[in-house]
Amino acid sequence: MHAVQVERSAKAVFDFLADVSNETKWRQSIVGSRYIDADLPAIGVEGETDVSMGSKSLTMRWTVTELVDGEYVAWRLDGNPWNGGGSYRVLSDDNGAVVQGCLEVRLKGAARVLEPIVGLQFRRGLRSDLDRLVRVLSEAAAE
Repeated sequence: MHAVQVERSAKAVFDFLADVSNETKWRQSIVGSRYIDADLPAIGVEGETDVSMGSKSLTMRWTVTELVDGEYVAWRLDGNPWNGGGSYRVLSDDNGAVVQGCLEVRLKGAARVLEPIVGLQFRRGLRSDLDRLVRVLSEAAAE
């Protein structure tokens, strides 16, 4: 898990994160993200995220598994190309909000030996993405 402080209200931050199309603004490898047959997260809602990693592109499919409206959302990947999931929690604090992010990746078969390396890369990416989220939300507040 990684956490960042944002000088925006917790509601504004959660609303921004809940609109998954905004992921292209703050997540480096994301080129598209959407809910399928929904506009907002809800338990059981499915979605797709298009990822570009160098010369490789893929679409990850996921399902929202937990939701505390305005505070927490968690999802599970469908297992293609890997298992895992993640979550975001947005909490109010004296300076605005704290965003806690968590990602988990589980590889399949013989590739499982690479999980520590892949996990480290995903954790570094999460830290960078959350730092970018702070910048994006700060710039939006200044406009």
